[in-house]
Amino acid sequence: MDKHVGRVQRIDNDHHAWVLAERTGACGGCSQHHGCCAMVDGQHRMLLKVKNVPDAQPGDQVVFRLHERIRLKWMLILYATPVLGILIGAITAAIIWNTEGMTVAGTLIGLILGFGVVKLLAGRTHAVKEMTPEIVGIQRNDAAHQRIITSTVSHGCCA
Repeated sequence: MDKHVGRVQRIDNDHHAWVLAERTGACGGCSQHHGCCAMVDGQHRMLLKVKNVPDAQPGDQVVFRLHERIRLKWMLILYATPVLGILIGAITAAIIWNTEGMTVAGTLIGLILGFGVVKLLAGRTHAVKEMTPEIVGIQRNDAAHQRIITSTVSHGCCA
């Protein structure tokens, strides 16, 4: 699982925190960062809503993560569903009408339906909760030293 570091900006009443984090990986190296709506002030930073399990406070530096298994599952859904819609639409139209124009139309309809299925799946409450990153540790600066407080939340044997 990927872990990232950020600073808590504010706390919501629903046990979530807004964390300002540096963009890393593919997003951090993106040449389109000036036009990206997820960026904060055009910088390589983003503001994320994360689960605040260990009760971090504004100003705390935190470590947060999203399970690799969950990210891979949603990447597969996001990319495979529209492709599957294209294939089903094209094959169905080719079998029924057997003309190039109708096959193209079936392909486009399949693509649109595939994106619709993705939107429906991603909009479910369970999916939104599953895709929300979670704070797993707090790094608080004490006067004497820095201590790391980790969450004691159990994620089962496979997490």
